[in-house]
Amino acid sequence: LGACSSSASGTLTVNPLPVVDAGADQNICEGEQVTLNGTGTTSLVWDNGVQNSVPFTPGAGTITYTLTGTDANGCSESDQVNVTTNPGPVANASLTPIVGDAPLTVLFDNLSSGATDYFWDFAISTLSTQSTNQISNTYTSPGFYTITLIASNGSCTDTWTTIIQVLNSAPVTLVVPNVFTPNNDSDNDYFLINSQNLISLEGFILNRWGNVMMEFNTVDFKWDGKSNGNDASEGTYFIKYKGIGIDNSILEGHTFFELIR
Repeated sequence: LGACSSSASGTLTVNPLPVVDAGADQNICEGEQVTLNGTGTTSLVWDNGVQNSVPFTPGAGTITYTLTGTDANGCSESDQVNVTTNPGPVANASLTPIVGDAPLTVLFDNLSSGATDYFWDFAISTLSTQSTNQISNTYTSPGFYTITLIASNGSCTDTWTTIIQVLNSAPVTLVVPNVFTPNNDSDNDYFLINSQNLISLEGFILNRWGNVMMEFNTVDFKWDGKSNGNDASEGTYFIKYKGIGIDNSILEGHTFFELIR
């Protein structure tokens, strides 16, 4: 019997796998959102219910997300990315008191947890510290003050705020006397302005010819009736003044008074 044979040939095409990139690993703080942007093919599918380029909030710890890309030839490849969610600090504080009359001294207790660094904004000053020690500040002007505490653990921060109210129950007054008698009898020997709840006072005293007898820039100033060490003569003198109260009110004016010996 004779031997029979046959043959056939064909073409086998091997398509390369697509190059799929899930992106770089990410570190975020607790409660923050993250966006995964995979590239490589027109068909991209993430696991764990993630959608490409859509923000989401991952769970705690480190989670690995897998991206699978399929090209037009039906070939698939995958890549992975790790997302680490770091625990954040909790900023908290206690203030005593939060309402009171000016001048009001407030004690600040830092009750934050999970933090190593703190930044206080007291509305009148700021302070950076690594301590939770008690701090105090005094508020001299009535009004509302927003207090802010930022707690940080190096990578994550948290912010706490509250408001204190400083009241003005004490009246601001300024009274200029119209006469004084510098005759060393221990009675009305000094000219001074009687005031309450001023934080500053400035001005000057003039004689009838317009010569400056004294300048002052303190609330408790007093004039002994002398100029350059010599007794000023009897007569009429003029004063111009400007005072600022603890409530930021401005009391200013000018008037005259008599010097009698």
